[in-house]
Amino acid sequence: DLENPANRFEDKRTGFYDQVLSNYKKIKSSINNTVRKGQLKTIVLKVNNSQKIVLIDSNLTIDQLEKIFQKLPAKNTAMVFEELIIKPEKSKKPPIWEDYLWAIRSFLLGLPIQRHDLLLKFSLHLKKKQHHFIETRKGSFINSKEAKTFFSKTGILYEILCGGESMDKLSGDEELAYKIGMIAGKYVSFKKSVGENPNSLADILTYSKYDESKLRHVFSRVSQGIFLSNAAENKKEEFNSFVKENIPLTMNVKFEKQSEDYSYFFFRGVFESIA
Repeated sequence: DLENPANRFEDKRTGFYDQVLSNYKKIKSSINNTVRKGQLKTIVLKVNNSQKIVLIDSNLTIDQLEKIFQKLPAKNTAMVFEELIIKPEKSKKPPIWEDYLWAIRSFLLGLPIQRHDLLLKFSLHLKKKQHHFIETRKGSFINSKEAKTFFSKTGILYEILCGGESMDKLSGDEELAYKIGMIAGKYVSFKKSVGENPNSLADILTYSKYDESKLRHVFSRVSQGIFLSNAAENKKEEFNSFVKENIPLTMNVKFEKQSEDYSYFFFRGVFESIA
């Protein structure tokens, strides 16, 4: 607190966003607006042995903070920015901070990020985490808890960084990928529930890209798999009813977007419907 350096903030330990919000609330509650305006200095330091490198140095007034926090997500915001930190697995390499710091800078400047740019970041992070969510060596084993946490946090982060816009407002192409993902997730659960769980079952969930042709392929694989299934008819009818309720209104993607990767929305659908 630049106006009151003796002011001590609570160490939230729940991530960058929660910390700044907590600091803001404390300053706001202690300010007599007729006398002064509170101001925060935010510093991000990188410490290598005895060397300290300043990565971010930003001043924020109460007016700026009020503008930033005027559309607060009514959700759990703990560690949402930290979802953008890449932590290499089975390696002594240090975490990769670039995307995390990029998001923090945009937040502190009060500059909304373009939807396409943020979704691209999310998709890249999804690809790095995908092997955590789906263990192909064990057939269709799904780590749905980690995956659902990822999609929940990135959805909240999207709302924070895109000026309060909800992730739930999907374009027609995004909705197509999302609904086929829901059907694919339900299919995996169906096959496991009826004891038909070949090692190849997870194949539809491990493609490197989900453009229009791959989404059509997944839907075709699911349709064929249900037709050839030895499950009881009532089980198959139950699955088919789910498909009828969730099948996209159109299977067509605009020509100029047919090669775009819709993995983020496909897998969001998968992990919302998988048991």
